[in-house]
Amino acid sequence: MGHHHTATPTGPKQVQRVRAVLARFQGQPAAAICRQYRLCRSALLTCRQRALMASHPALADRQRGPHRPHHRLAAAYEHAVVSLCHDHPTWSAYHVQRRGGRSIPSPRTLLRVRKRQGLARWPIRARVVLPDRRFAPLTRSRTQAIVQEKPSPGSERLAWDVRNGEPVTVSPATITRIRMKR
Repeated sequence: MGHHHTATPTGPKQVQRVRAVLARFQGQPAAAICRQYRLCRSALLTCRQRALMASHPALADRQRGPHRPHHRLAAAYEHAVVSLCHDHPTWSAYHVQRRGGRSIPSPRTLLRVRKRQGLARWPIRARVVLPDRRFAPLTRSRTQAIVQEKPSPGSERLAWDVRNGEPVTVSPATITRIRMKR
């Protein structure tokens, strides 16, 4: 609902009309009001009708709080942010805000704009994918057998024995895990 700015009565004629309409709303007879304020009956009825029409929007319930989400940006402003994010896809939201100047919104709003526009942030460099370091089944079974044969030495000593006896690199933590599974 739009807010209508109503002019306050300034001239004597407007003040007279307002008083006449208020008197009519209070229940005074129309003939007496017309005589007192020197108005014709049609002018009184017209002013009353205008007052009724103006009062409906003025007395309607108004929505409280903000009328639009705080993180929504104007179209031109959002377009500038999108073009900056598009030109620099590897920049984080914090980086965009720092490099974009004072007019750039908060990093959280930048993330919302990116999501809304379907702009993903690209990683700066390719992700490093390391191969799984797992034992071959034969090596695993041989290491488990060695752990069962020699239960007394510590994990450090047993890892050293396995490394020297088999062509496999095994850490003391792995020996401990194998012992725990028994």
